[in-house]
Amino acid sequence: MRIVALLMFGVVSLSAEGLAELEKLLGTAAEPGLVMLEIARQHAIAGDPKQALAWCEKAAALNPEYDPEFERGFEKMAELPGFQPLIARARKASPPVRRSILAFTVAENDLIPEGLAWDARSGKFYLGSINKHKIVEIAPDGSVRDFVTAGQDGIGSVVGMKVNPRTNSLWANSVSNTEGSGVFHYDLATGRLIKKHVLPADLLFNDLVVTSLGDVFVTATRAQALYWIPVKTGRLEEWRPGLKLRDANGIALSSDQKRLFISNFPDGVTVIDLQSGSVRGLAHPASITLAAIDGLYFYNNSLIAVQNGWMAHRVARFFLNPAIDRVDRAEVLERGNPLFDVPTTGAVAGDTFYFIANSQLRYYGAKGIVEGANLRPISILKLKL
Repeated sequence: MRIVALLMFGVVSLSAEGLAELEKLLGTAAEPGLVMLEIARQHAIAGDPKQALAWCEKAAALNPEYDPEFERGFEKMAELPGFQPLIARARKASPPVRRSILAFTVAENDLIPEGLAWDARSGKFYLGSINKHKIVEIAPDGSVRDFVTAGQDGIGSVVGMKVNPRTNSLWANSVSNTEGSGVFHYDLATGRLIKKHVLPADLLFNDLVVTSLGDVFVTATRAQALYWIPVKTGRLEEWRPGLKLRDANGIALSSDQKRLFISNFPDGVTVIDLQSGSVRGLAHPASITLAAIDGLYFYNNSLIAVQNGWMAHRVARFFLNPAIDRVDRAEVLERGNPLFDVPTTGAVAGDTFYFIANSQLRYYGAKGIVEGANLRPISILKLKL
């Protein structure tokens, strides 16, 4: 996800050319407010808080829910006279919504968890660790054990994961400073590594989905691309070389297996028709923002999204039209939960959505857990859909 890239590798300051490129996106982006906020961030990083505030105000005029206080880079703007009223307006537009209940607690508080996967056969959940380079298993009774131990099979920071119930196996993305970007495939019955696909490059494989046929699609955030492992060849390769998906992040597959939905910058969500190959932004009313989506999931003609940047962190449901090519309406399912500390991803289990409430990613940097971090046990919340 975009926030993983920022926190793991640092906040990036763009050149003047990079800033100009951002401004060019304003005329075509499905989420122009998101572009405005990124321009604002760049001015803030460059030491020009007044320009940053001006761009924040432009974004807030489009959607008052935008809240730059939740983003890194704006630390020096708090004392500007116009900043606090902007934040107050965002708070008013984003009141708390509390519907979830606690499902599980994981006492190992320094995991910095990212991926969460559910096994329909056993009812078990699998939680990936960015910090400890491992995968833990959570049984239905809440007991926890290591499924993949730290660094086993050369696995690095674990990000997106999915279970393939047909093959009783787990797919997991890994980011490693030594090996590169990889997709690891494990047998759920034995914990044995079936195969790993590793490219020695900083592609940042992020999230993934598995089709009913067994094809695996993987978002590559740093590469701005979509990779896949077709079941016919078993090889990891770029799905369509040359296709650029800026900051490709969460990924969901429609129930009919015909379309992929990918969260990215600056389009909010990109829709890929796997039959025709068409690629376009998901249409939506201007009053609805698809910005800063991390985890993304398809459920009953709707998208369930965890949004963890540029606004009060929340879980939202976006209801699609019958053709599933446009958002008709949106509903906030959870927002302002006191357990929230950068919620990231989740898993749909039947008619319930389970998600990581406190990844604590803000305490993780290029050298690991930052000094003085106040870490808490990991909370997994659940919502009835």
